[in-house]
Amino acid sequence: MINAFTKSKLRRNFIYLGAFACSFLLYVQTASGANAIRLDTTATRISKHIEVLCSPEYNGRSTLSGHDLKAISFVDSIFKTTGLKPYRSIPSNSFKQPVNIVYTTLLSSSISILGKTYSFGTDFINLGQAPKTLSNIDIVFGGTGDNEQLDSLDLNGKALFILTNNLRIGALKVHETAKQKGCVLIILANPTNNQQFSQIAQQVKSANAATSYTLANSSGSVLTRSFSPNANPIPQILVSNHLAEAILGESPQKVWERNVEADGLKIIPSELKVNVQCNKQIDTLKTYNVVGWIPSASASQRSIVVGAHLDHLAQSGQNWFPGADDNASGVALVIELAKRFAAYDNYEFNSNIVFVAFTAEEIGLLGSQQYAKAPLFPADSTLVLLNFDMVGRVGLQKGGKKTLFINGNNKLDTFGEIAMQCNTDSSLTIDCKTLSKTLHFTISDHYHYEKMGLPSYLLTTGLHNEYHTPNDTPEKLSIEGIAQIADYIEKLIIEIDRLNRILPMETN
Repeated sequence: MINAFTKSKLRRNFIYLGAFACSFLLYVQTASGANAIRLDTTATRISKHIEVLCSPEYNGRSTLSGHDLKAISFVDSIFKTTGLKPYRSIPSNSFKQPVNIVYTTLLSSSISILGKTYSFGTDFINLGQAPKTLSNIDIVFGGTGDNEQLDSLDLNGKALFILTNNLRIGALKVHETAKQKGCVLIILANPTNNQQFSQIAQQVKSANAATSYTLANSSGSVLTRSFSPNANPIPQILVSNHLAEAILGESPQKVWERNVEADGLKIIPSELKVNVQCNKQIDTLKTYNVVGWIPSASASQRSIVVGAHLDHLAQSGQNWFPGADDNASGVALVIELAKRFAAYDNYEFNSNIVFVAFTAEEIGLLGSQQYAKAPLFPADSTLVLLNFDMVGRVGLQKGGKKTLFINGNNKLDTFGEIAMQCNTDSSLTIDCKTLSKTLHFTISDHYHYEKMGLPSYLLTTGLHNEYHTPNDTPEKLSIEGIAQIADYIEKLIIEIDRLNRILPMETN
């Protein structure tokens, strides 16, 4: 159980300890020798690791193509030489945590409305978990999906159709309410940009993304960046504006422009029903997380978890995806921190420092889900989990300001205070507020610990136009910026370890 201190007492203790610890850091770092590494040497090492992970030989490090196994072997070989302890020692030393995945492939899918059949990939696509076969399901129009609009709707056993300006995250805000109301299918259209549907459809067909992935022997969440992070999610379908017009009986652009909130919701005729037919194939694959750790001096069960996902995207046609920022940058940062902390001589840590390179993030956060199910130390004894996802664009954001964003739904003002107190680099800004309401940044490898109410945070330098494109290449990164982040995170980890307290969480 998480310790329950009063907020005022915590604040006093943290401010006092934070000031003491941060003033003591210079001595600790000098005495340990870990920070004697010059910034340019650190940057050279980080750059080397990123170049390897982004090389053609690794071909995007996709779990689906098996190229993640090369990245796993690379990180495994480094962990073995740093002096970290392995994930397990019986029957033999191994830094690899097995991750067994079941994947269900959609072989064929069709939708029919008013006797007309529509084609998968042209008129609609399934993402993530394909729906079961559904027959004669009523369609209810939910406008733009605002909760006030949904409250008055009867969705039990019915399909919810909503308009959104972003198909990738449009279902996130309606999923919980729709599920509570017994909805069996969510249909989404983007009347503001039909090209988005075409682009996603092409990606789905090229990458065989009409497949859902779950852990073996797991009833947990099915997650993708287009799906709601909920256990047993409602099946969701994206439709073209052509199919949306057939459902609405008029142009979806006109419905959108009239502002559905002002005009009231359009009632879809009761005779308009949807039929969905899906044929599926089930297979399995095996991959691994890479886990190494530094023990506490007192055999404590408390831990600080430092992680980043190493997988990226499979080749699509002639295009392959280096994934420099997403997420070779994060893996290189974890490796750098592992090397630094393993080099601390005669320093007694209060907690166990765990370093994890997660696999299978891009197909549903499955590596981090496996670690959350079988952690090295009890999850409820975690001081903090720090998840690095896309940390390579320091100073390259709009405006040129060097900013590291921190986000997490279990957000504490106190954690933000600690984070900012430990930043002694005046050229680096720590921002704990900007991403707090951004849905995209809720779905990363900190999610499963966050769901348990634990102090779990995403650290990122943010999105950019090269995200998930072949143009996410090493030369576009700020290597010196990643080295700056490494210096900062080293201080932050030392501070958290010195506090040696599990933070009580305030759920927003």
